[in-house]
Amino acid sequence: MTYNSFKILFVILTLAIAFLGWQGAISWLWIIGIILFGVAILSYGSATLQSNFFTPTFSKLKEPNELILTFDDGPHPNTLAILEVLKKHQAPATFFCIGKQAQQHPDILNQIISEGHIVGNHTQNHSNKWGWMRSKAVRYEIEEATKNLESLSGKPIHFFRPPFGVTNPRIGKVLRTLPLKIIGWDLRSLDTTIKNPEKLWQRIKPKLNNSSIILFHDTQEHTVEVLEKTLEYCQSHGIKIVSLADKIETPSHA
Repeated sequence: MTYNSFKILFVILTLAIAFLGWQGAISWLWIIGIILFGVAILSYGSATLQSNFFTPTFSKLKEPNELILTFDDGPHPNTLAILEVLKKHQAPATFFCIGKQAQQHPDILNQIISEGHIVGNHTQNHSNKWGWMRSKAVRYEIEEATKNLESLSGKPIHFFRPPFGVTNPRIGKVLRTLPLKIIGWDLRSLDTTIKNPEKLWQRIKPKLNNSSIILFHDTQEHTVEVLEKTLEYCQSHGIKIVSLADKIETPSHA
């Protein structure tokens, strides 16, 4: 279900409830239940990027035994260790970079690109208020990051990942006007909350046999160790690390 189809369904249900209520054929409990159901659907759609509820999202691979590596929240000093592991295994990755982080670490941003990886937009500030921002602020966060990333790297930005994977009607409306492909994931490592490398690895390992887009964070030191194990496992089990650019058409800039 998409947001537009949900709106149509909700209008139909509202009219039906109003009619049945007027006829005395439905109780307030049913009305409250329908409202709570609507709130639950909206909440799920907002928090689950791969649901495609508010905007089309590329979140899953179709071919078997493939993995796309993605990293959020850099560039960061720890990104250098991540790059070292990727270079060792000749593995491509996509880094969703925060604009202000790129301004602080332009050399790392350019190393990401020079080593053959993709840079995507992860907003200018990665604000904790992202899901509550007005459309104007949402547009600024995305466009300002694109401007800074392109200026610093000399490369066009084609891909975007919203902070926390959160979308809503305002964010979706802005994204539909921008020449960016929205990239999600179907395997979330949770490396920002699971700090023990072995526990993190045990969470990821059983899920690697499914073709996935995995979400890591290049800001986390323990992710370096888990990335090494992930790449070694993929190599020994015939899982190919593929580039995002090989799996999705690059949007053209207006």
